[in-house]
Amino acid sequence: MELKVSRPAKAAVWKPLSGLAALAACLCLVFFGYYRPNFTAYGTLRIQINPDLEMTVSQTDRVLDLDWDVIGYVDPNITVNIWRDSTRTART
Repeated sequence: MELKVSRPAKAAVWKPLSGLAALAACLCLVFFGYYRPNFTAYGTLRIQINPDLEMTVSQTDRVLDLDWDVIGYVDPNITVNIWRDSTRTART
């Protein structure tokens, strides 16, 4: 009876590459699933009422930037009425 000598197995090339592919997939999920909707500018809202205000919001309505440079002059003698349920609650 003759015994066959076993050869050492070659290292599989696909095993390290599959780990790198899984890491790249996880990074894509984190970037496109969490970072991009929350921390990338989706739109800018500018309200031109005294004072002017400009804010940049993300896709999930998170305020990313509030531009105080466009705020104009605020009149200290202005009267502000606060209304709730069709009744005036405060006057300043």
